[in-house]
Amino acid sequence: PDLRMNSSLRIARNLSGFRARRQAPRRERGFTLIELMVTIGVAAILMAIAVNAWGEYRTKTRVISAAEEILSALTSARIRALTTHANETVSLDFTQESVATSLWSSPRVYKGVDLVAYTCSSATAYPAVTSNTITFTPRGTASGSAAQGKLSVQVKPKGAALPSYFLIVNSVTGSVRMAEVCP
Repeated sequence: PDLRMNSSLRIARNLSGFRARRQAPRRERGFTLIELMVTIGVAAILMAIAVNAWGEYRTKTRVISAAEEILSALTSARIRALTTHANETVSLDFTQESVATSLWSSPRVYKGVDLVAYTCSSATAYPAVTSNTITFTPRGTASGSAAQGKLSVQVKPKGAALPSYFLIVNSVTGSVRMAEVCP
């Protein structure tokens, strides 16, 4: 009898423990609210950094692309003047922020970019372009309002100083170059 009672007690204890284990709440799988909030916070910080960097990237790209396109127009006008043996003119409108040449069907307007007739303030100062045109001759020279044989135009973002690029035309040789600082 003792043996039977012990075994039935043992079975009863095991069954009650089995029920208790079955009824105990299990930890659900998934993320806690704190984990989700931390993840969203980190993602928001990364997005804020990315948006700021994207804006700077767009501004810099817009300025570089405008400067390179104007450089290309000036260089193409010089080459065309040499090959056709006729004057070729590039018109710069500093109020409308546009450039026109006979190579293009209509003037190009640069939104978000300032075109500025520029004078460097260093010892090797170049005068500001006062006329709105730069004319390349069949001899390869360039004319416009210039002293010391240089014409310079600054291309920069609207309302900001940087990034800034300078297009420098040597009136004696007609060569055109772009620089990040005014030499």
